Amino acid sequence: MPPLVEIYADRISITSYGGLLSGLSLEECLSGRSMPRNRELMRVFRDMELVEHLGSGMRRILNAYDSDIVHISEHFFELRFPMASEALALIPEVAESGAESGAESGAESGAESGAESLSKKILHLLREAALSKSELSSQLGLKSVTGALNRAVNALLEAHWIERTLPDKPQSRLQKYRLTQAGWLGMDSSRNHDAVDGRG
Repeated sequence: MPPLVEIYADRISITSYGGLLSGLSLEECLSGRSMPRNRELMRVFRDMELVEHLGSGMRRILNAYDSDIVHISEHFFELRFPMASEALALIPEVAESGAESGAESGAESGAESGAESLSKKILHLLREAALSKSELSSQLGLKSVTGALNRAVNALLEAHWIERTLPDKPQSRLQKYRLTQAGWLGMDSSRNHDAVDGRG
């Protein structure tokens, strides 16, 4: 049974059927210890290079989120990824409700609209391939890496919608950026919303 992915206004929830395996404690799970449910299937996946090192996923998740995103019961294993305010602004229905809740000046509204537009353009470009800031700048038609581009990239990093391809070398000249799973899901949510509204 595939995981259930649910997108809410403030979080993304991924639920798998089945709690912790017998013999594996919550503390061991959170530390990255792994016990595959189907060893033969896991062996095949590793031979085909379809999975990474066992247990690496949980460590990577907890490098970005607190352990309270993990919710385990006897029959279900759920991860609830909260969305940062920068990410919420990129989802149409949340952005629209936020705009309706308070009056903004024309200058503030224009600046926020421009930042949101730039962020969306970056996300659309990263759907195709991982790109460096200079490559993003070129594809966006900019003459150089601007402050606005730097701010948009940093906001998307903080929102966990994108990640560095070289996380241990943030200043590397080879650094590029790619969508995270949350970024892919958020982009799909935005695209589906536009299609329903007739804007796609």
